[in-house]
Amino acid sequence: MVNCFAVYRGFTNVDGVSTGLTITSTPNDLSRVQVFVNGSSQRVGDGASASVDCYFGSVPGTPLAISSIVATNNLYWNAVTAGFTLSSADIISIAYSA
Repeated sequence: MVNCFAVYRGFTNVDGVSTGLTITSTPNDLSRVQVFVNGSSQRVGDGASASVDCYFGSVPGTPLAISSIVATNNLYWNAVTAGFTLSSADIISIAYSA
């Protein structure tokens, strides 16, 4: 299990904004990709950006299926959908098996 811990340094109240965080290794074929903000699990999009808290992609608004995520893909945050903005006090962790 790979854990990536990072602090997001921006503030936004819109959907589809890059957090500046990336997947550091390509998840293996059987891996779940989970995102936690301050220890709370967030809804991660699996090929969709609607009705999820966040998603991975290489460009904004184009979410990848979990099985298509590779190293260097960005984490995008949907503040409106999630119901809160990220702040510099938040700790974001990405958990998956590489």
